[in-house]
Amino acid sequence: MLALAIGLLIVGLLVLLMLAVAPASLPRVSWPLVILFVILVTPFHELIHTILQPSFGLSDRTTLGLCVTMMGVYTHYEGAISRNRHIAIGLAPFVALSIAPVLLMAACEIDPPLLTNAAIANGLGCSADIIGATLLLLQAPPASEIRNKGWHTYWRMTAQPRP
Repeated sequence: MLALAIGLLIVGLLVLLMLAVAPASLPRVSWPLVILFVILVTPFHELIHTILQPSFGLSDRTTLGLCVTMMGVYTHYEGAISRNRHIAIGLAPFVALSIAPVLLMAACEIDPPLLTNAAIANGLGCSADIIGATLLLLQAPPASEIRNKGWHTYWRMTAQPRP
């Protein structure tokens, strides 16, 4: 429920951003199309996470999966990486597929309805990523390394932070 509430908050913030930089795009938001785009954008969203992982996601520690109980696909890296890289991996799809398209629409003065709906759909799907990045920012020291074990995330201080 928290992820859904955060997702709706993110959509609200994207709508405000669109009002500020590309107001003509908002009348073209179609909620049925947004729901369809949640399904269509998700593989690209997860691909962005994956290619930012060590070895571009080709490591034997990278897993791509489907969680039926949470109704979603995911990518997961079992190795240790720096806190800042972990945060960047988590936020990259939001920046690339939600923020950048809105700024591109404003800069180029274009208004493609499909791009508007895809940006909102991706924003809706970024809630868990934004929750995770926020928790790391608030709880893990900047020089720490992060390790995922199953659904649990741990941090520890290192003498030599990983990239």
